Amino acid sequence: MGPRRWARWRSTAAFEWHTSPSSTCSTWVSSRSARLSSTSSCVLGMVTTRRPRHACRCRKVKKRRTSEERGQSSMGNVAKRWSYCCRDKKKGKEIVYEVKWKELDDQKQNTYEPLSKLRVLGVERMAAALDERIACAAAGTQLRPLTTREIVKHLEPFGLTEDMTCRRAISMLSAGQKSKLMLGAAFWTKPHIVCLDEPTNYLDVETVEALQKALRSFRGGCVVVTHNEQFIDEVCEERWHVEGGRVAVKKKNGAAGKAMKAVGGSKNAAAAKAKVVADRQIAAVDKVAEKAELAQQNALTVFLAARRKMGPCKSDVKVSNFDLDSPDGVPLLRSTNLQLTRGRRYGLVGRNGAGKSSLLRAISSYSLDRFPKNLKVLHVEQEAAGDDRTPLQTLMDGDLELAMLKKEEAELLAETGGKDPGRLKEVSDRLEEIGAAEAEARGARILRGLQFTPDLLEKGTKALSGGWRMRVSLAMALFAKPELLLLDEPTNHLDFPAVLWLQDYLTAFTETAILVSHDRHFLDTVATDVIQLNTQKLSYYRGGYTTFSETAAEQRLAQQRAYDAQRRQIEHIEEFIGRFDMQLPKEERAKKHPAIVAQIESRKRQLEKMEKIEDPAMTYGDGENLAFRFPAVGGLRKDELVRLDTVTFGYPGSDPLFVDATLRIDLKSRVGVLGRNGAGKSTLLKVMIGELTAQKGSVTVNRNMRIALFAQHHVDTLDLKNTCIECVQARFPGLPDQEVRNMLGRFGIQGDMALRRIKTLSGGQKSRVALTIITQCQPHMIVLDEPTNHLDMESIDSLIEAVENFDGAVVFVSHDQYFLSKIATELVAVANGAVRIFRDLEEAKQFTYKACEVR
Repeated sequence: MGPRRWARWRSTAAFEWHTSPSSTCSTWVSSRSARLSSTSSCVLGMVTTRRPRHACRCRKVKKRRTSEERGQSSMGNVAKRWSYCCRDKKKGKEIVYEVKWKELDDQKQNTYEPLSKLRVLGVERMAAALDERIACAAAGTQLRPLTTREIVKHLEPFGLTEDMTCRRAISMLSAGQKSKLMLGAAFWTKPHIVCLDEPTNYLDVETVEALQKALRSFRGGCVVVTHNEQFIDEVCEERWHVEGGRVAVKKKNGAAGKAMKAVGGSKNAAAAKAKVVADRQIAAVDKVAEKAELAQQNALTVFLAARRKMGPCKSDVKVSNFDLDSPDGVPLLRSTNLQLTRGRRYGLVGRNGAGKSSLLRAISSYSLDRFPKNLKVLHVEQEAAGDDRTPLQTLMDGDLELAMLKKEEAELLAETGGKDPGRLKEVSDRLEEIGAAEAEARGARILRGLQFTPDLLEKGTKALSGGWRMRVSLAMALFAKPELLLLDEPTNHLDFPAVLWLQDYLTAFTETAILVSHDRHFLDTVATDVIQLNTQKLSYYRGGYTTFSETAAEQRLAQQRAYDAQRRQIEHIEEFIGRFDMQLPKEERAKKHPAIVAQIESRKRQLEKMEKIEDPAMTYGDGENLAFRFPAVGGLRKDELVRLDTVTFGYPGSDPLFVDATLRIDLKSRVGVLGRNGAGKSTLLKVMIGELTAQKGSVTVNRNMRIALFAQHHVDTLDLKNTCIECVQARFPGLPDQEVRNMLGRFGIQGDMALRRIKTLSGGQKSRVALTIITQCQPHMIVLDEPTNHLDMESIDSLIEAVENFDGAVVFVSHDQYFLSKIATELVAVANGAVRIFRDLEEAKQFTYKACEVR
């Protein structure tokens, strides 16, 4: 049997004495494991496994030599050329070790030496280390590599997130989190026996239950010291009572009884496990929904109380010098200012993960200090949930102020018998102010403007697609008449008619709005100002996105010129200072060159007082520039990839979506598809790649080509618990980590971001991971369905450049006019059962939406 490994876990109090509060979890686990691997025994005096030393050089070992050894001085000199011990093998009854010698790189020059000779040379420790390493491998107890990824992966099941492991100092952890860290560190060495001293101290109920389950499934031995009777009953097979210098062992229910119970209980184990998993998933979903609803209600309570006390907010918003962190503690904004002028519409731009959505959530929850609580704020997030209510019912219930005021009015009328005391008058006046009487008619008008048909208005929102649910959320915000409207990617999932209607609505909106959008044309049309979130600061620009882009470029150029001029000035001053002999004593220099010394001191003071200009690369985050790259494609005999000849398709029981569609796609094609929602764009793509069969006409597909399809649901299929690397490896098993990192790096997922869990990424970062997965097959044709959704401006520019440099064909559906105009050389318009090809975007839009009512 290989060396037995012991681990002992101490209580948190003992842990605090032996750790550095400034260390992070990963660095502490690394240092602790390094200490264990460098010692010869653990706390209980048992032999433990050391880190293999097969590549380390021999140390000189001083030992008293016998007369026999003195006679072998020449052999002792050979030890100086010793390099390391490679492996061992059996020669007869004796084990010999393969030895590699210094300065002899050829493996054929290695020799096999017995242990007795190695002992004479004084390097028997290397042989012992090799024996120990082989025994550890046989026993399955070899140490894992001390890498950040391995530590993060190991501590995740113990309830420590990647952020806690890598970024938080141990002093910032709670007592329970420190206990979890100690448990994780104890199990790092894969022990056969684990000793736990009061493990339930500081742990919450859920963690204690998880620990019980883990110990019951642990295949090694376990010794527990605890005062928790329930924990003992759940985990331990027997109890050891220590009293009067004796240990009394008491079995739990007897071995036979336990075995019988286990056999009987195993029949329904699978069903019970499935039920537990399902219950936990339901509980998790309910918990998230309950938390979001509670935050919304709390914000409304704060607003109503402030509104009742201070009245309507008539001033502009100004919040100075505030900080903002993400929910897991990552700094997003530092010492910045929020300034909003009433009646202006602000486009909020910034890179994925910079904190745009977090800022909107902080505003809508009134969690920013000095933010006016009596300002009515309404927030539409990127994702929307559904239930059994119709869109109009959801719209009416979504205005919580209207619902609460109506409820209070009914209660006051019931209590006072129709009299009109002061509070009832206040409620009635407020209901009249927000237009309660015509609320339902106004809600129906808003829904019709967002293209809701009578059939859709009768359905529950849970039966609607994500795009239609987003429209319901958007309608709720427009219906509630907020004084500050926050829209997070409102054009996602909207077709052109809905986008144009929203543009007109927001242009006529007289209150303040903040819009997060990747659509340049939308921002140019709607926004009066632009707020840039960059390097944890907010910067303000007048005009739309194009004006902002030009102004920012001019400012950056001016800063670059000023920075270069200052660097030249600093280099000139430093050159003047260093031109003279500075090695002489200061007094001697003052006597020989008093004027020059005075000038040098003056130049030094000039350098100290000079206000340094920041490098524009740091100010504008140039070091984070993205560069998407699609993999190279293989050659094909024919350039033609797909041909559609007079193709007709319709689903059973309904009219054809399109008739007599004719289309050809070559290896260099760049085809943009546009049309209303439901017109048949996605269906046309499925017919094109062979997922659906045409009812009429012919579809010719190049049999040798490879196709990659990026659909919107690909982002939703990513496992939120996995890291980016693990998501790719789940689709392509066997790929090494470095190769996966290279793949992710082509789409801007680099460094530590590749080790982050999918659930911690922004929508744009998730899209990049999905693009990495679908393009791994080196496709000849890439089909993209709304690829710009959730991507920031820089990512869209990088995607455009990647498409332009791609050797294959690209077919994409998009409502982003900037993206269409930059990439598409052909535009396929789908409308009213017809498929037409255009070269000009405006002509394609006119054909597609000429019959649409956009107002």
